[in-house]
Amino acid sequence: MFSLHRPNCPVQDGQPVGEGRCSCRFASNAEERRVKTALTGVGEHQQQPLRNDQACVQDMVIADIDERKRVGLERYGTLLQPFNGRDMLLDAYQEALDLAIYLRGAIEERRQCALAADSGDPDPARND
Repeated sequence: MFSLHRPNCPVQDGQPVGEGRCSCRFASNAEERRVKTALTGVGEHQQQPLRNDQACVQDMVIADIDERKRVGLERYGTLLQPFNGRDMLLDAYQEALDLAIYLRGAIEERRQCALAADSGDPDPARND
């Protein structure tokens, strides 16, 4: 299971690992366990990343940002700048909500595909 405490917190997985008091948002170990249980399957422990010969994801993101900049300039005739008359925090929050929905949908699709593979179902998207 993963820890919901900050990396520098003196408490990790309910155990003291340093001096001082926990300043994280959890009032108790029981509260942390309750939150962890609610998130089971969403934040499972993962191994350290393995080096390979694939492209660098950071470079992909930079290319995506460059493309979004081009599209934005073409679509709106200007680049995104501070004080442009829009509420950037609200725009970003709405985009983050959309992101969370897409991410959760992708997690659910992956879960259903794994279940279908385990049961021998060749098409988990089929709506019988």
